[in-house]
Amino acid sequence: FTGVQAVDLTAPTTPVLGTTKADTQNAQDIAIRSGKAFVADFSSSGMGAGVQVLDYSDYNAPMAESFLALPGNANGIAIGGEHAYVGVGAIGVEVANVADPMDMRRVGSLPLPAAVQDVSTGGDFVYAIGGNGLYVMRGTVRDVP
Repeated sequence: FTGVQAVDLTAPTTPVLGTTKADTQNAQDIAIRSGKAFVADFSSSGMGAGVQVLDYSDYNAPMAESFLALPGNANGIAIGGEHAYVGVGAIGVEVANVADPMDMRRVGSLPLPAAVQDVSTGGDFVYAIGGNGLYVMRGTVRDVP
């Protein structure tokens, strides 16, 4: 199985598998914001590596809405406020403005001394796991026009 698959848990004792969105062939992680699925994709079919936004408002017909190419393979994603923090292996953490999922844009990056495997957010902090360590970053991202 590759991609993102919807599962209907309306009746938790009898989950129903839904539609697979196969063009996210190497989905590594997922974050949800405002009813959209932001998928960290490790070099998906023909699009390269990056973040793909999926609309699952119609459970049986998920739609790919947009894609943001990144310079490395996306391993993990977390969303805090209007920004997505994407772990891109040896590159570090890429930061994208996702306030408008149809017009995502990269606004910065943070190189780290180890390949980033996953990221998380909480409050004013961004956490990244890489190598044998945990990196804790504090601050506010300001978009530069």
